[in-house]
Amino acid sequence: MVNTHRPAMLVLLETKMQEHKPLCDAFGFGLFIQSSAVGLMGGIAVMWRDNFIHLDNLLTSPQGIYVIIKILEKMLQAPPPVHIFREQNKVANALAKMGHNAMEFNLPVILSTPSPLPFCSGSS
Repeated sequence: MVNTHRPAMLVLLETKMQEHKPLCDAFGFGLFIQSSAVGLMGGIAVMWRDNFIHLDNLLTSPQGIYVIIKILEKMLQAPPPVHIFREQNKVANALAKMGHNAMEFNLPVILSTPSPLPFCSGSS
């Protein structure tokens, strides 16, 4: 996925790794900030490409990495993202198959949106 989409930044949680440099190199990111795992718990890695964004590391702890992200001007001038229709088609195909199977086995099909939940309506 990283090779296909080429994100400017990647955040990995619960890596269970002490050192994230090999992972950063394998994914092709130039810079990274890490919080090493303690035993088999935790591990956080923030990786980014320095030609698109700049990160200022404010705080790193076993529970989180706090940064300020600055988008570089050339990133703003980049062409807009391109839709990958192959992935959209996979989702549409899966939904079509699910609907067909539901009808074939006489399963209920919900065609309307659910009513809002009481705690989301904004009234108290």
